[in-house]
Amino acid sequence: MMLKDVKPNRLEAAKRSAIVIIRSVVGSGIPTLVGVISFYGNSFPVMDLTDSVEELEEAVNSIKVSGKATNLSMAVKDAFYMFKDSPPGYSRRLIVISDGDFNEGPGPDEVQFLAKSSGMRVDFLVIGNSQHVKSDQMTKLANITGGKVVYARSLEEAIKNAYKIAIGE
Repeated sequence: MMLKDVKPNRLEAAKRSAIVIIRSVVGSGIPTLVGVISFYGNSFPVMDLTDSVEELEEAVNSIKVSGKATNLSMAVKDAFYMFKDSPPGYSRRLIVISDGDFNEGPGPDEVQFLAKSSGMRVDFLVIGNSQHVKSDQMTKLANITGGKVVYARSLEEAIKNAYKIAIGE
């Protein structure tokens, strides 16, 4: 995520995109709770479900690159546990912001049952120009859960597509 094929780097584009998503979904007028999970070789819930934009932005801005591995399955598992205690009537939607290179642990195929059985929708915002993008696996997981995959090769495109994902476009 520190590659600079997206200026200033992929991580900064991911953070700015996450903040656009947070502000859009929490400010939509629909009761919404958002959590933040950082993942690499493992995943770490950074912020439990809340509607506090200030706390969520602080959580997003605290994320740092912690290694070269990317383990999507751990993030899906943590989202599953985060969502299981959410109030009735709230949607269960996981928006993954990544470079799309899942190179550690089980791939998206192995967690599709967990996501689907819990009613979780999975959307992907893929940032960067990587040739290692697992687009078939992401598309399959997104399609099975009613989500979508969008790509961004610049900061501007990442922010625009983050907003589209947030509003469900």
